[in-house]
Amino acid sequence: AIPRLLTLAIAVLIVVVFFWLGHRLRPGPLRDVAWIAAVSQAFVMLIPILAIVVGTLAFIAVGILAVLALVLLFTSRS
Repeated sequence: AIPRLLTLAIAVLIVVVFFWLGHRLRPGPLRDVAWIAAVSQAFVMLIPILAIVVGTLAFIAVGILAVLALVLLFTSRS
């Protein structure tokens, strides 16, 4: 297995190199391959960030639902 930190470091390096040298490439297959590599590595970087954001939002939603359930449970019905 490849360590996560190494994977993210390689992804950042590929994206930075693409933005640094990509505009110098002439339109054609090499530029297309470089663009595909950069976008795929951008996804490698964004998936963990997306997982953290979605997980945090899920915890917030569960907390709100728990508070709402407690309020409904402890309010008297008169």
